[in-house]
Amino acid sequence: MESIRLHKGALEAKGKTVAVWGTGIDVIYPKENKKLAEEIVASGGAIVSEFPLGTFPARQNFPIRNRILRNECGRIGDRSGGV
Repeated sequence: MESIRLHKGALEAKGKTVAVWGTGIDVIYPKENKKLAEEIVASGGAIVSEFPLGTFPARQNFPIRNRILRNECGRIGDRSGGV
């Protein structure tokens, strides 16, 4: 997945990255991303979600997550912090 490569690239460059999940932040999906999630947090990055703890992956969650991604991608380079 492209997002995995982007997160890994940020970590390799000693940068920070934010992962937006379509699950609760306590539900790693897919499970193969556990090490990456730990590295993101350990490097000072963050994992964010607007879903409550315990929310498992469901098809309807990902369009909601994608709305957050679109908003954040539109803010890249915007130092004002405005939306």
